[in-house]
Amino acid sequence: MGHAVLTQAYRANALFDAHREDPEFGYRFLADEARDAGAAMADRTAWRICRDNRCCTRPHAFQ
Repeated sequence: MGHAVLTQAYRANALFDAHREDPEFGYRFLADEARDAGAAMADRTAWRICRDNRCCTRPHAFQ
């Protein structure tokens, strides 16, 4: 497994964990929570991961 794929998996996992704890929040809050847990990423990266995996529940979070 390549480094980029592994990094992406860690980021997605951190976002999913944050989403499980606070499902009503959008990708920016989830990105902050993931960064606090040690998964460094830009808000745009968090948005892309959330969009691709449909993990945010708020419809406007993807607009």
